[in-house]
Amino acid sequence: MVFQQREWRGVDDGDPVFRPSPQTMANELTSYPPGTVTAIYMTSDGGLTLSNSFVELVNILPASVQVVSVDTAVQLALDASAP
Repeated sequence: MVFQQREWRGVDDGDPVFRPSPQTMANELTSYPPGTVTAIYMTSDGGLTLSNSFVELVNILPASVQVVSVDTAVQLALDASAP
């Protein structure tokens, strides 16, 4: 497995694993070691919308965290795992 996705279903912090607030998600992402490549799988079954999650998240992420397309994330992960 190249990387395991991170599920994000809502933003009420009622369940920090599946429904973290954008700030909680930002804190988690910034805690990953430098060079980490991950994917976030977003679903609306817990009340998540693009405006209450993704838009808020990208506005508070530090410059050290880059949001990229799926294709770029896969290429970065493959490059990082190459011998």
